[in-house]
Amino acid sequence: MVEVDKTVREVSSALHCRDLSVVFGQGRPAVDAVTWSFEAGQITSLVGPSGCGKTTLLRTIARLQRATSGTIEMVPEARPERGEIAFVFQQPTLLPWLTAFENVLLPLQLGVDGDPKLSHRQRAVNELLAMELDEDAWNRYPHALSGGMKMRVSLARALVTKPSILLLDEPFAALDEMLRLTLSDLLLRRWTERPITMVLVTHNITEAATLSHSVLVMRSGRITASIEDSLPRPRDESVRTSAAFGELYRKISAALRGEKNE
Repeated sequence: MVEVDKTVREVSSALHCRDLSVVFGQGRPAVDAVTWSFEAGQITSLVGPSGCGKTTLLRTIARLQRATSGTIEMVPEARPERGEIAFVFQQPTLLPWLTAFENVLLPLQLGVDGDPKLSHRQRAVNELLAMELDEDAWNRYPHALSGGMKMRVSLARALVTKPSILLLDEPFAALDEMLRLTLSDLLLRRWTERPITMVLVTHNITEAATLSHSVLVMRSGRITASIEDSLPRPRDESVRTSAAFGELYRKISAALRGEKNE
């Protein structure tokens, strides 16, 4: 059983976007006057067609992209340089000259605040165990890891700083369906142990329905629909094969097609 660290940043942060816009050059807005509040400690999925602004909105929240206008407020304030905001990319972006273990350890070595009761090495161990990465892979370099192993390391690296906000940009897109479900379950388990605010960009409706408290549909830079996901937790196989899950899937699909849900 992985030790749950309860002493570091127990409070997750709410996200408030107000009239947020991002415009590249002279083109139409990639994000168009988005006003939305992401509730603290909840998982929100952003779905929509390619080019609708999902990833741009996520990168702007992460401060990887400058907003053209509007504001983003985090309550309480979360700062990426202190590990309070973590970002998981579609590609794992591991440093090739570091082992899996060293990649997870790196954010702590860079001076991010941590729990004095646990050593940096123990925290890295805990996250790799939580992500169920085989211990014989911990000392491998990224080129010797499979795609699924790399993503486990990437998730462990993001979570090791105990962030208040976790942003995920299609992290499981390159994985097969079974591995996608396995990693989704691991992510949900970590959220259950320490609820934090998560925003997930995905094209996969099943993934959105499995992970989320709410699903936002984007089109042309705007949020066009919000669908509450009140399915019971844990989201095990019985939930994913239920009639309620099928109905939620239908609602999300209809919203993606621009149809109004009754």
